[in-house]
Amino acid sequence: LGFATYAYYLKHYRNDLPTFQRQSLVIAGGGYVLREFLSFVYISPNKCLNNEDLFNVVIGSLLLYALPAYVAKSNDKFSETTNTVLNYSSLILSISGHLFNSFAEMQRKWWLQNEQNKDKVYTKGFFRLTRHPNYFGDVLIMSGWALLSRDWKPVSIALFTIYTFYTQYIPEIEDFMSKKFGQEW
Repeated sequence: LGFATYAYYLKHYRNDLPTFQRQSLVIAGGGYVLREFLSFVYISPNKCLNNEDLFNVVIGSLLLYALPAYVAKSNDKFSETTNTVLNYSSLILSISGHLFNSFAEMQRKWWLQNEQNKDKVYTKGFFRLTRHPNYFGDVLIMSGWALLSRDWKPVSIALFTIYTFYTQYIPEIEDFMSKKFGQEW
């Protein structure tokens, strides 16, 4: 319902934006909704949706695709070619982030389904490249949104989120994983 409202808003109330920019915002928003759906239905179907998860989905929805759509600027300062390059670049960043995030989690899920891998650290696939591929994917997604909106507000949200990853979430995970897996981590 939220995504349908978002798409309707862009189509009927943001006629000031070029068609391709509006379509790009819809595609990027759809990617977020699809990723969340995939996460709750396939990757972690037994995970109970707790208040923190629900809060993250609601806030993520508002900040990731509602705010950029609301504040998006057309930027007549740029040529049509520059705007097209910005749109494609932002879509590539956003879609790459969704794929990186979701596929990393699916790789880990498939690996953990093998009984021999229970209670082991997954260090293959995208986790071979970085310990936190989902956060890297989120950074790509938010960078794409910020670029697509052509406004500083989504950029500030992206910067705040990156700051939060490095000062709160990553240290908590690192501490937990070090205690649980020791030298293997």
